[in-house]
Amino acid sequence: MTGMDVQRLCDALSVPLAVAEAQSILFDEDYVFASERHADLVEALKLPEWSVGSGFEYLERETPPPGLQKSDLVRVGE
Repeated sequence: MTGMDVQRLCDALSVPLAVAEAQSILFDEDYVFASERHADLVEALKLPEWSVGSGFEYLERETPPPGLQKSDLVRVGE
């Protein structure tokens, strides 16, 4: 991922001020577990906590967590 990709990601999620923090998290080599990096990134991007470790297929197939409706899910690409 490049700095430009991080900018586009933050813009797409409507958190343009999170670019520096997201870059720091994504390029920090001190993370041991990807899940820790993911959790920090989710917080920086102001995404819901349930998005850590939740795959689209699981969310689509199972009962969604509080705050998410199946109608909120949008499949893009295949």
